[in-house]
Amino acid sequence: MVQKNSSFKQCATCENWCGARGIDYHRMNVQLNENYEVGECTDGPWNRAKKQENFTCPNWKKWSNLK
Repeated sequence: MVQKNSSFKQCATCENWCGARGIDYHRMNVQLNENYEVGECTDGPWNRAKKQENFTCPNWKKWSNLK
């Protein structure tokens, strides 16, 4: 399992990313099943594009499930 802290401005922690992910008990980390998880972006310059969890863009918005 891979974890990304909520302070990382990457797709895995973004509201607009629709990849497979979960959160830890404290809602501070995103949990992914594997490195390079792929999901679809729902906004911004990558709208409807498949992006890996570690990509970034200027439209990043913190996932609302995270603190």
